[in-house]
Amino acid sequence: MHDRAYHTRQAADFTLECTIVHREEAAALEIGRVVREARESLGLRQDELALAAGVSTRLVHQIENGKPTTRLDGLVQVLGALGLTLEVAERTSRLEPRDDER
Repeated sequence: MHDRAYHTRQAADFTLECTIVHREEAAALEIGRVVREARESLGLRQDELALAAGVSTRLVHQIENGKPTTRLDGLVQVLGALGLTLEVAERTSRLEPRDDER
């Protein structure tokens, strides 16, 4: 997970900082790790997996490297070729809604 701090405004005696935590990056990295391990356990190269899944080698590379904006349909095809599925589950700890969302 990557935290990034951005200095957005600086006055004489105060600095406003905003830290953005990209949770989807952590999830994408974990998915990429699982895909890479499954591919390697089957003895496949990235191009062979891409051919089996009907996607580009570039897409397999992006998934394995944790690109958080990977297309869901392509990811599902790659997972299917590896005999894996994508499961959505409720988090054990959820963030409380902001005041403006209540």
